Amino acid sequence: SSIQPCFVPATGKSRAVWKRGAVIAALLVFGVGLTLAIIGREPFTSWPRPASHPVAPITAIASRRPLRINEKSNLKQPVLKPSSPLQGDPAGTAETTAGRRTAVDNKIAELQAVAQEQLARYHLTLPAGDNSYETYRQILALDPSSRVAESISIGIGQAYRRLALGAKAKGRLQQGMKYVDSGLRIRPEDSSLLALQSELNAGIAEQNRFKIEQQERRLAAEHAAIEDRRKAERELGERKKREAKRVQLERQRAEQEEKEQPKARIVNEEPDTNGNGSEKHTRLFGTF
Repeated sequence: SSIQPCFVPATGKSRAVWKRGAVIAALLVFGVGLTLAIIGREPFTSWPRPASHPVAPITAIASRRPLRINEKSNLKQPVLKPSSPLQGDPAGTAETTAGRRTAVDNKIAELQAVAQEQLARYHLTLPAGDNSYETYRQILALDPSSRVAESISIGIGQAYRRLALGAKAKGRLQQGMKYVDSGLRIRPEDSSLLALQSELNAGIAEQNRFKIEQQERRLAAEHAAIEDRRKAERELGERKKREAKRVQLERQRAEQEEKEQPKARIVNEEPDTNGNGSEKHTRLFGTF
């Protein structure tokens, strides 16, 4: 007997199953192909890719066959060329650094000349925009370890010390202390300024003690003068009282005597010594 081919006519349900299987198979094939293409691609070195890094066109990536294990790609890796001396040229880097150092030194030299002129005019922290302290700060901004900046700060401190000594010689110790404080704000560890500060503090203390003693003596003298004036006023008042009392007593005595004396004429007759009869004498008694 002959073998008959087994053929089942396609029905509606079987056709749906075949379509679903075909779609799944196509997706599997696409996924495998995409995976192999990704494995065989040239890896990205960075993202975003520099403009100088060539990018392979999509057609070239699509046409590239998948790489097998331990197989190297025949595409050449792009080489980044240094765009500046700092990226890979030691000689260029040194040259640039030296040029920058020269420019900084030239600028510091200019600022040093300006600062010396300002110190000569005693423009230490004033006026604004034209003083040696601001110039000193500019030099520090260019080079924090600059010896020029250190020398300028020393000059500022010594200028304030000279001003303080001049004020001390004139007896204006408080003004001298202000100069010292200004110098110590710039150079807080300056030994000469610290020593002068101690001297001025001792002088100010002595000056204050002398002022207090003078004030006490003046107050004592004023108090004594007030007491003397009060004593003189009391004595004067007592004298006035005694004088008034004396005058009053004399007035009363006079009034009493006036009351006791006769106010009329007293007539006395006396015999005539010549025998001519009597003579009338009249005596007047007045008040004393």
